[in-house]
Amino acid sequence: MKLLSPAKLNLFFRILGKRSDGYHDISSLHQTIDLFDTITIRPSAGDSFSCTHPDVPKGTDNLILHAVHLFRKTTGKLQPVSIHLEKVIPLESGLGGASSNAATILWGLNELTRRPLSLTQLKLLGRKLGADVPFFFSLGTAHCTGIGELIEDLPALPEQKVFLAVPEFGLSTKEVYQKVDMQALSDRLPEELLSQWRKGEAVCVNDLESAAFSIRPELRSFKEKLQTMPFEQVSMTGSGSAFFCLGFSDVPENLKGQLAKFHSRKQDSWY
Repeated sequence: MKLLSPAKLNLFFRILGKRSDGYHDISSLHQTIDLFDTITIRPSAGDSFSCTHPDVPKGTDNLILHAVHLFRKTTGKLQPVSIHLEKVIPLESGLGGASSNAATILWGLNELTRRPLSLTQLKLLGRKLGADVPFFFSLGTAHCTGIGELIEDLPALPEQKVFLAVPEFGLSTKEVYQKVDMQALSDRLPEELLSQWRKGEAVCVNDLESAAFSIRPELRSFKEKLQTMPFEQVSMTGSGSAFFCLGFSDVPENLKGQLAKFHSRKQDSWY
């Protein structure tokens, strides 16, 4: 079984408060795009995992392996599998690659074992793996709240081109959140931002940008350079380090990056 594992964008990302457990309440419009890792899952005589990217962990820090363990513990389905990950989504970029991989594995194992779990149950399993994992069980467009794990499915947004610009370094999500200044957040209401997007008006806000800039000051000039280009919107996605650009016809030839577009999945199938 070969499955695509999509990247996501945070079209807006607002921090609403800090909780007593140290996590932050957020409001974010998540959107999948057609930038994919590819995961191959095969029944096997013994478990194995391989990956095309040398920096993807192969031990206890690997979210794919956690997903396999959690699925087996929940369902009792113990068939050994061979898993190969063709990694395309940049690491530590805010594009959700690891969370997408975990969701894709849960979906794939459920299909291989004749669907012992419902979609709702898969989402609940995803929560145990990470706040972003449940989103990928949406159809590709969702308003995410709580710490990101509460998913409100939304109708697909109009197809839109995206230019992705990714620095040569990544950022730790944990470190970025630790640097958030609660006094320096946007005052834009999530309800208004969501309403504007639903009307086809792209308004990008990310409350994690200033924290990311404090860790890697060169990110600010990276964004400022993009803002001199013919883009209507430039915003960091998630905790960075990637930026996405919207509202353009052509991209300057000398600008390093990748073109993508909004992408959705169909009910009862994967991406």
